[in-house]
Amino acid sequence: MSKEYMHIHNAILILQEILPVFPIRSVNSASGTAIADAMAICLNTETRGDLKILASSYNARFQKAKSIWEAAPVPQPKVRIM
Repeated sequence: MSKEYMHIHNAILILQEILPVFPIRSVNSASGTAIADAMAICLNTETRGDLKILASSYNARFQKAKSIWEAAPVPQPKVRIM
């Protein structure tokens, strides 16, 4: 992950703009989890206040849309014991 201010700033701005259409579980179920992990790292390590606020704002909207991007649970087969 880049530490450059403009790289982080612009990446978050782009993610905010495309949030209604990306990530979507039906296209790629791993994208949402990868973004969630990257945002957690960013929020925990970022020291610049304006980037932290921008990241927090995006993360709140991202988590609100979790039903769209979160991978569906894998159904467990029913085991019948005789």
